Amino acid sequence: MKLFSYQNIYFVFFTLFVTSLSFSKALPNIFFIVLTILFIYDSIKNGFYSNKSNLIKRAIPLTALWIYLFFKSIINATLSNDIQIISRFLIIIILPFLLYNISRNKLFLMFITSAFIAMLKALYNTIIFYSKNHFLPFEQGEIINNILIIDRPYLGFFCLIAAILCLYLSNEIINHKKKLIFLSIIFILFIILIAARLTVISAIIVLFIYLFFYSKFSVFKKLLYISISLLMIFFVIITNSNLKKRLTTNLSVERFKYYDARVDIWDCAYRQIKSDNFNVLFGLKGYVFIENKLIECYKSKFDEDLKKRGWFVDSKFNSHNQFLDFYLVGGLIGLILFVVFVFYLVRTSIHNFYFFSIVLSLILFFLFENVFHRQFGCYLIAIIVLIINTNSEKTIILIKEST
Repeated sequence: MKLFSYQNIYFVFFTLFVTSLSFSKALPNIFFIVLTILFIYDSIKNGFYSNKSNLIKRAIPLTALWIYLFFKSIINATLSNDIQIISRFLIIIILPFLLYNISRNKLFLMFITSAFIAMLKALYNTIIFYSKNHFLPFEQGEIINNILIIDRPYLGFFCLIAAILCLYLSNEIINHKKKLIFLSIIFILFIILIAARLTVISAIIVLFIYLFFYSKFSVFKKLLYISISLLMIFFVIITNSNLKKRLTTNLSVERFKYYDARVDIWDCAYRQIKSDNFNVLFGLKGYVFIENKLIECYKSKFDEDLKKRGWFVDSKFNSHNQFLDFYLVGGLIGLILFVVFVFYLVRTSIHNFYFFSIVLSLILFFLFENVFHRQFGCYLIAIIVLIINTNSEKTIILIKEST
């Protein structure tokens, strides 16, 4: 095989693309463009492979959503303002095709490697911070994001997907089964360490779904493992002060409203839905229009709390719910197209515990973050779409337990 063959060059840029996700915002875009050019060159030379037909079918709802929002923004003369967000949708549509011919296990291993690099970098920064300040900053959101480089919710989600893929590969690469299981545990412990609240909750839900629906344990063993799991979860929470504070602050409605900005954000988003500007079928005018309306709401909502008002206005918080976001910008049409896209992911993955766990974690993530607004989020979704597609077109691995 030639050293500078098309396959080798493509694999090098694939490797650079995936690993750069862990430490750079600009480099993934550069490698994404290079991969696109190489893909177009190969498609012109050798033709577009028909074995991507299932991937094409799954791209239809999201492509339809992109086309709908694109032409809607043209009609409303908001394209110049909204193009930055709308263009990111293309990452999710195009990237699965660019990486389709990469070996499944290589894709998974590179994703795990990238998450591992991000984790090591975060741990290094944490050690430096602790050596100077003598405390762990994981309770404080503003400080922690500077230390982790990647925002905590996204880094937690990144590592959770890597942990699940480690467990999947432990059944594929038997010679390294123990190492992969150990690495999965390391990822989970890191998620607990940084007190990534949403990710911890997602991991707990995934665990119980496995015990209830996917495992083949006897009823007695299920009850035993559920009891042990509950005790372990309780122990982890009470021994991790940062995680304990981040979870227990939500035990009452008033505390939840004070500590979690989403309560006020969702209230302002709801006000936009009830406003005269909102069209049930088509939504509001565009993304920038929604942002400005939310900022107006934050200003009026916190006219007595100037510190909180400044925080909300300066941060320009979006709606922090992907379903709500598409309803705001696209009305029922946008929401339905997005729900169809999510439905395809669920239907394709439901027979495989590992992949369904990834999709379920993504849906939970959608409930609390506007993932499509982040470049890093779009890259993660695109890779997940490809992961799920490998489930339908290649060997399906189900967990089998002895009763």
